[in-house]
Amino acid sequence: MMPTIALLLSLLFPRYEVLANQIILKTHQANLPVIPVLLIIQKESQFDIKAFNPRDTDGKQKHGLLQYDVETFNHLKKKADMPKLNIKKWDDQLTLFFWAAKNGEGWRWPSLKKSMKETTGWDISGF
Repeated sequence: MMPTIALLLSLLFPRYEVLANQIILKTHQANLPVIPVLLIIQKESQFDIKAFNPRDTDGKQKHGLLQYDVETFNHLKKKADMPKLNIKKWDDQLTLFFWAAKNGEGWRWPSLKKSMKETTGWDISGF
């Protein structure tokens, strides 16, 4: 399954093929489902590690691959006991996202549930 997803991503986001392959590998290593993780990244930043939203719907600036605001990122990294994580590093964002998904904090990405429901019909309330 992984080569098919990687091929699809290379066609949809050729500029981000290497990044997408790294995300798929890291997602498998974290033992999380690949499709929801890829959907949230596509929805949040379209695989742009430098994505920046100066004013999101909540009025906060959002940064990077998973569009964290500084307050939420710092709160989660403290809760996860990962003080060295840096909001500007895409792999740190991914690491914290994996921790959040496994520890009941996936609700912080409401677009994940919405996009999964719209694209697959799956209800992932427990994610």
